[in-house]
Amino acid sequence: MAPVLPQELLDQVVDHLWDDRKALIACNAAGRVFVPAARSHIFCDAAVGGLLACERVERVLDGSPDTARYVRTLKVVAHHFTYQAGAYRNIDSSWVSRIPALVVRFPRLDALELESLNWNTLRLCPARISPFLKAVSRLSSLVLTNVHFGCSSQIKDVLCVATRITELRCDRVYWSYWSPQRPSCLPELQDSREPSPLRRLVLRPGSPSILFTKWLLHPGCELHIQDINVRWREREHTGALGDLLRASGVHLESLYLELPSSVAAEALSYNSLDLSANPNLRRIQFEGPVLPDCCNWVPALITQIVSTKVATIDVLLMAPWTQDLHAFDWALLNRALSHPRFEGVRVTFDVSLALWQASNQAVVHDIVFNALPDFRSRGELVVTCS
Repeated sequence: MAPVLPQELLDQVVDHLWDDRKALIACNAAGRVFVPAARSHIFCDAAVGGLLACERVERVLDGSPDTARYVRTLKVVAHHFTYQAGAYRNIDSSWVSRIPALVVRFPRLDALELESLNWNTLRLCPARISPFLKAVSRLSSLVLTNVHFGCSSQIKDVLCVATRITELRCDRVYWSYWSPQRPSCLPELQDSREPSPLRRLVLRPGSPSILFTKWLLHPGCELHIQDINVRWREREHTGALGDLLRASGVHLESLYLELPSSVAAEALSYNSLDLSANPNLRRIQFEGPVLPDCCNWVPALITQIVSTKVATIDVLLMAPWTQDLHAFDWALLNRALSHPRFEGVRVTFDVSLALWQASNQAVVHDIVFNALPDFRSRGELVVTCS
């Protein structure tokens, strides 16, 4: 008689095949003892990019409703704002209106990604919006890429119910006009003042970022965000960006900050940004300086760093000519980086030159290396040129 192995051991065996789809399908067909573990990998991710894909997913759910509970991640690409193929702008996208009902069918959906989507095509009428937003309220990850809302209240509806997300990524999120906040169809989740569980924030919206910071920040709040990746464009609201960094406080470990010259100049003039409130920073990346315009914000922010845990600092610069590099405040940066807290830190300068010459790479390397003699004896300096 063959020995009976514990179910936990059989599940672990199947789990080791997580990246081998053929083997997982074979396990699923081999016997009932392998089905739960195999299906948890086979059906964990679902992607819908058109009518045929949408119908295929619906057929699977209709034929085997039990598979819905294995789906943890759903990605929807509507192609409404995709320009690689001109035909996409003319195709029938009526299938998108089936997405809210599809989302509701996944009781354990954990991550939702919407890409190239006109929000109004979801057709969230009063009867459909409540169950859809309840599904959103259970998510831990929400990704919006090139999503266009009709008005600001639509994105506010989503944010107000997204009280459990630990990751929010917004890249090119737009709305056509500002609108007053309307009463929520889920009032029990409206304006929650519980501490946000958010751990990772990627904010590169097309419309003003201030809407997102107002959603996150309120008097006395403390955020637990560990990773902030922000491209800030609102010159008149640099204070909100500073509030976001300060509210993240000791929890912030990774920071990517891209500022245009005009925004950086505004932030410097009003002292809006202060990295001394983030004593546990480990990875920092600055992007946006276009020499010889306002470029001193990078050295100024580095002087504010008090963290003794920093491992890497990356700076991405753009310059028409190599001589424009002399506009950078290297003396201030050299003094800041000579502090003992930067012992062993890897600092990388990636310089992009608009007017390329064969000798520029060596010249760029020499300018940067010669400008930071005190740091070179303390840490690792890397210079790349493109």
